[in-house]
Amino acid sequence: MLISNNMDLALDTKSSYEKQIYSIGNKIIFAADIDHQSASILIKHLYELEECMLKDTKELSGLYKEKSSDYTNIVIQAKPILLELTTGGGNVMAAFSIINCMNNLKVDVHTIINGHVASAGTLISLAGKKRFIYKHSYVLIHEVRTNMWGKLTFLEDQYNNTQRMMNDIIDYYKKYLKMEDSELTAILQRDKHMSATDCLKINMIDEILL
Repeated sequence: MLISNNMDLALDTKSSYEKQIYSIGNKIIFAADIDHQSASILIKHLYELEECMLKDTKELSGLYKEKSSDYTNIVIQAKPILLELTTGGGNVMAAFSIINCMNNLKVDVHTIINGHVASAGTLISLAGKKRFIYKHSYVLIHEVRTNMWGKLTFLEDQYNNTQRMMNDIIDYYKKYLKMEDSELTAILQRDKHMSATDCLKINMIDEILL
């Protein structure tokens, strides 16, 4: 996970991101690094799919109302958005902007880890109402990484900012993961991949998909 002091430089063009972030039905494929540009594109897809899902639910409710004499006992829920993630991570602030969007949607978002999700990508995967992983996939969580230069007081401020962010990330993981504080600290300090089975044991995911 990275903490950037400046807005991310858009090294990839919008067209290249569109090949890595796209929608198929009620599923969004996100196969990109996480920066402010890719986050903005993903958030746009989330809002567009939410609108589509709610519209479909409203139309279906209208049909049931016309054809059923006992409509009051029928509850129609919107289909969930499936967010399939393959990412090496990136900017933690961009990741939290995606999470904020997911938490405020009127439609549930289910996350699916496909192949490999690391760093800031794991924060997003945990935000799913339901969380899945394909059997042959791997997950990596670790401490934040940053780089900085400048006068001493600036470096002190940035160190304190980074430490505050790291504390927030630890609290976020503790909200979801079933492990002792010492175990979580040990995992964050090393760069070791976890298998699908490992993820299930610590409640990183709810179910393993074949």
